[in-house]
Amino acid sequence: MNRPRLRELGFELGARAVAGESDEGAWFATAPDGAPVVLTGIIDWDGACAGDPRFDLVRYAYDLDGHDQPVWDVVEATGIEPRVLRAYVAHHALRCTGWAIRHHPEDVPRQLDRAERVLDRYEA
Repeated sequence: MNRPRLRELGFELGARAVAGESDEGAWFATAPDGAPVVLTGIIDWDGACAGDPRFDLVRYAYDLDGHDQPVWDVVEATGIEPRVLRAYVAHHALRCTGWAIRHHPEDVPRQLDRAERVLDRYEA
């Protein structure tokens, strides 16, 4: 299974969790041409359902931002209220930038660029 398809499945499961249709984690395995099964990804949505699953969906999208994925279009299609989306985006921007400051100072410029791009999109 290629990585873009795995990402699509992750967003599909996240959207289902947001809609309350699923609270289960999912795993994906591939067996190309009869070869042994290879685990290609794990998405744990179980923890997302302990709180607001929209928070984890936004986190997933924030992590993929800047990798030529239509992540925010998918998130917006779930119908998350703009005020909730802005709050979650702002939280993740602060969280990721703070982590970089403390643990990976060389990554701070990239985190600030991403934060500015996403915060501008949602006027947060």
